[in-house]
Amino acid sequence: MNALFTGKSNKMRLIRILSLLVLCLMFSISIYGQKQSKSELEEKKKKLQQDIEYTNQLLSETKKNKKLSLNQLLTLNKKLSD
Repeated sequence: MNALFTGKSNKMRLIRILSLLVLCLMFSISIYGQKQSKSELEEKKKKLQQDIEYTNQLLSETKKNKKLSLNQLLTLNKKLSD
């Protein structure tokens, strides 16, 4: 095995191969991390959309209650003034 890596060009070849392997490994790890982050972000997005829908429902109910309350107030005011 020593005979394979004795020349200067063979050492450079080994360094290049090792560098390429390290770069490939780093690239693989970064892709895995991005996939994990993407799925987490999708989950957060889904939860936020559900929260927005719920908030919109509450807002709609509040608007309806406001109209009903105002109508009741107007009716009571009319009764009091008569």
